[in-house]
Amino acid sequence: MDALLAALEATAVARFLKVSWWAYPLVNVVHVLGLAALFGAILVLDLRRLGAWGRIDEAALAGPAVRVAASGVAVAAVSGVLLFSVQAAQYAAMTVFQVKLAAVAVGLLNAGAAHLMEVGRRRPAVPAAVSVLAWTVAIVAGRLIGYWES
Repeated sequence: MDALLAALEATAVARFLKVSWWAYPLVNVVHVLGLAALFGAILVLDLRRLGAWGRIDEAALAGPAVRVAASGVAVAAVSGVLLFSVQAAQYAAMTVFQVKLAAVAVGLLNAGAAHLMEVGRRRPAVPAAVSVLAWTVAIVAGRLIGYWES
């Protein structure tokens, strides 16, 4: 694993991100925008599933919300790998980074499970609550990475 992390840090992209004064901050901004799209869309949908905005049709809300969230996941994943590549070994050793990855895994698995559990056009409330919690933990842990010392 150490060799893989070292190889990732040695890539041309990682080296470029390390020496460029604008590239790393730009990728970080793109990562935050991906997270904003993901969490904003998912939060609205999950709150609807938890009973908020009862007059709004959940099915009509779900279509665009899921597409925006999926786009946010893609942007956050690609930019996250780029950010990780700069200090892969250091980040991989951080407990807070491991918590972030675990929360992301729970969020993604929960989304898949919620889709499979769909009953008619309504989804159970528990996956919505798990989703809000998982993505909140992922975002908080991710923001703490910059302030954490292994």
